[in-house]
Amino acid sequence: SFFTKRHEKHRGSGLRDSALFGLGIISTFTAVGILASVIFGGTAVQDLAANPWMNLGIGLLFMVLAFNLFGSFEIQVPVSIMNALNKKSQGDGTVSVLLMGLTFSLTSFTCTVPFVGTLLLSASGGDYLYPAVGTFGFATAFAIPFVLLSMFPSLLVRLPRAGGWMNNLKVVMGFLEIAAAVKFFSTAEFIFGLGLLPREVFLAVWAGVCLLIVLYLLGTFRMTLDTPVERVGGLRAFFAVIFATLTLWFTGGMLGKPLAADLEALLPPENYHQLLDQMNGSSASVAGTTASTPATKEADHGGLTWLNDLEKAKKIARQEGKPIFIDFTGFACVNCRLMEKEVFPKPEVVEQFKKFVLVQLYTDRKSEPYITNQNILKTYGTVANPLYVILRPDGSPIAQSGYQTQFRSDPATFVAFLSQAL
Repeated sequence: SFFTKRHEKHRGSGLRDSALFGLGIISTFTAVGILASVIFGGTAVQDLAANPWMNLGIGLLFMVLAFNLFGSFEIQVPVSIMNALNKKSQGDGTVSVLLMGLTFSLTSFTCTVPFVGTLLLSASGGDYLYPAVGTFGFATAFAIPFVLLSMFPSLLVRLPRAGGWMNNLKVVMGFLEIAAAVKFFSTAEFIFGLGLLPREVFLAVWAGVCLLIVLYLLGTFRMTLDTPVERVGGLRAFFAVIFATLTLWFTGGMLGKPLAADLEALLPPENYHQLLDQMNGSSASVAGTTASTPATKEADHGGLTWLNDLEKAKKIARQEGKPIFIDFTGFACVNCRLMEKEVFPKPEVVEQFKKFVLVQLYTDRKSEPYITNQNILKTYGTVANPLYVILRPDGSPIAQSGYQTQFRSDPATFVAFLSQAL
C-alpha cells in the first residue's frame, strides 16, 4: 500500500522509489555485516576461532536460532523502535523511502535472523570479510523481488500467501542450524580435550539430522506451526531424496569412507584421539617422529618426518644442509586441514618435501608449547593460520605465504613456492 499510494501521488517516481527502497534494505543488512567485521576483524579473529567458550556460545546460539525456526518462539525488534521508524517513513521525501527499506528489513528480522546470523557468526570463526560480503549478497538477493514488486504494486495480489510451504522451509533450515551447531560444539570440546565428538560420532549426528529432515518432509511428524500433510508433493519428495542420499553419505563416512576434502576439513580429524593425547601431553607429539605413526598418518603426510621443535629442526638443517619448511597450523583451522589433507599428500609435493627439514607448529592453544609457537608466528608479521615459511639452513628466511586458493586448485603453484629454496 505504501508504494501504491506513492505511485498515485507521484507519477513517474516508481523507479527511483524502488531503487531507494532496495538501497535501504541492502544498506541495513550490509551495515550489520560490516559492524561484525570491525568487531571481530584483525587479530581477534584468530583468538575467537580457537576459543572453546566462544565456539560453545556460537553453538548454543545456533540452537536458539534453530528453535526459533521450529516455531518455539519469535525473535522480534522492540515495538517502540518499529513504531518510531514506521512513523518517520510515512513522509513524501527520499529519506522516507530509505527509512521504509530500513523498517522493512527490521520487520523481516524474525524471518531473516537465522540466515543473517549464520553469516555474522562466521566472523568469529575466522572469516572476517565474509560477514560484510555475505550480508551484502544476501541483502541484494533478498531485496530484488521486493524492489520489483514495489515497481509494480499490482503484482502483489497475484503472489501466493505464506503458509505451510514457508513453515516447512523454516523447519528444514532449523535442522540445518542444529547441524551447524554441532560443528561449533565439536570445535569447543576438541580444544577442551574432552574426547566426546570424534569423527564417527560427529557424522552419526549429521546423518541423524538428515534422517529427521527426510521423515519430516514425508510427513512422519509435525512441528508446532505445521498443518497436517495430506499428501507428499513432488517438491517435498525431491528434497526427501536429497537428504536421504546425504544420510547414506554421512553414514558411509561414519564407517570410515573418505568424504569430499572440503567436508573433511570441517570434521574432527581422523587422528582425533592421537591429537587429544598430544594436547593433553600423554603421548608423542603430532609431528614429532614420523608420518607413519598413529598421530601423523602416512595418508596425510606422505610418510614424511615432521618435527614440532624449530630449534631441533635448525640443528638438523645445518647438519644436512637442507632448507626448513615450517607449517604453522591449528587444531581449529579449517584451511590448515584442507591443505594437509588435499595438497600435502600430492606426489609432486611429497617429492619436494623430501628435500626439506619439515616442521609443524600448532599455535591455537593458550598453553606451552603453543604460546611459544604463537610468538614465533608473530615474528613473521601475522597471527593467522596457516602460514608456510621457508628458511635457509642457517635459519634466515627465504619466502613465506599464507593460505591461497590456487594452492589447492593448482598444486603446481605450491610446488613453485617450495622450489624457491632449492
